Amino acid sequence: PLPWAHSKRARAQARRKLGGSDMNNFFTWDLNSAGLLPSSWEEEIAAAIQQNGVSTILSGDSEQSREDSSRYEIPVLVVTGDDCSGRMPWLRGLYQNELREFASRSFQRSLFVANDLKSSININCLRGIGARYEAHVDTNPVTGLIFATNATPQTGGQLVFRSNSGPDIVVWPEKGVFLAFDARKISHFVAPLTVDMDRISLPMNYYESAYEQPRPEGLDEYLYGKNNK
Repeated sequence: PLPWAHSKRARAQARRKLGGSDMNNFFTWDLNSAGLLPSSWEEEIAAAIQQNGVSTILSGDSEQSREDSSRYEIPVLVVTGDDCSGRMPWLRGLYQNELREFASRSFQRSLFVANDLKSSININCLRGIGARYEAHVDTNPVTGLIFATNATPQTGGQLVFRSNSGPDIVVWPEKGVFLAFDARKISHFVAPLTVDMDRISLPMNYYESAYEQPRPEGLDEYLYGKNNK
């Protein structure tokens, strides 16, 4: 069995409540402690960004955008799922197996990987002072996220979930930690970096059906650019 599978204490420690009744739980798993990441994982991700990263601009022209301002341009470096899977088979394996099983057990329902390779796993890199990610909601039932860099109050770059019934919930990224959550109705964003660094995360999509996986028209063009849809 997987190291977390039969530990009620571990599951209780992993569970956190976001925004009271207005958002489902999220769950964390330290992949470093579980021994699931190869020794070269950070170098492989950095190489993928350098060689396959696509410069995109988030501007609010998406139905999922939830920014207060209607006009903005947010640059993001993105590596799409086809490149992630081709370069890092171990990452594809984690996505399909251990991470999916963890998310399924945590949310107590069967979850399935995305049939669309490009959007299945991505690498998002925010680079430099002021870099951030727009406020948005997700379209898939469960989102997985591997943090590939740390963030602290000294660096900025925290993940923020907006609550409708209390204070916003802040998650400080820890390198090698996997986060699973449902944010289809809760807006979330990455706060601006306050130091010159790269903030790297690996979002991945999970669905409740192996066949019915609706994805809004134009979303891929928005996230990956018109020439990479």
